Amino acid sequence: MAVTTRKAQVVLAQEQYALLESYARQQGKAVSTLVREVLERTLLAELEQQRREAALAWFKGQTLPVSDWPTMEREIEDRYSECPP
Repeated sequence: MAVTTRKAQVVLAQEQYALLESYARQQGKAVSTLVREVLERTLLAELEQQRREAALAWFKGQTLPVSDWPTMEREIEDRYSECPP
């Protein structure tokens, strides 16, 4: 577990805090722990999505020597027919 080294203050509506507190209690965690976990999961998910989008953009930008589908399909079938059963 990471060592807490910085403090952040967040102001929530009463309903938001009640929901957070209730969920934390159900999970057997402190509100602060729950906030850190949710924050980390949310940021990691967003960063992963950005990484995937960047990879897709890079891939789309490549000029690869790829034939049209009928030609590729024929090549695949030809290669497959050469394989032993």
